[in-house]
Amino acid sequence: MTTIKASLDEINIVSDEILTHFDKHLVVLLRGELASGKTTLSKYIIRNYSKREILSPTFVKMCNYDDIVFHYDLYQLSVNDFISKGLFDNLDLSGLHILEWGGTDIEQLLIKYEIKFLVVNIKTLDDDRIYNIEA
Repeated sequence: MTTIKASLDEINIVSDEILTHFDKHLVVLLRGELASGKTTLSKYIIRNYSKREILSPTFVKMCNYDDIVFHYDLYQLSVNDFISKGLFDNLDLSGLHILEWGGTDIEQLLIKYEIKFLVVNIKTLDDDRIYNIEA
């Protein structure tokens, strides 16, 4: 596990660390309280990898950026809904998959189907964040 303490000005350090684990396929589960910075971190990861600006997928549940980056918002979406909407099937596609609110139920499916993933737990500490990155 890698632990990084970073402010918003230093979030590129976290993004860079996550991207060191990416080859052709990676699922990143982002976990943290509401307003802990999951979408902000997603934006930096996507910007650093694809040079694209992003929208939050809150209302559409998934945004696809050039078929190389897939950004999901699973807030209030059950694992059964994730599967029935076909979103789990997308995880087979090559690319970088970032799942905000990726819980342990999704993690268990990834383990079962042997899909490579990272878990990033975000904790708020005043103006900084603590990022625990587990491969």
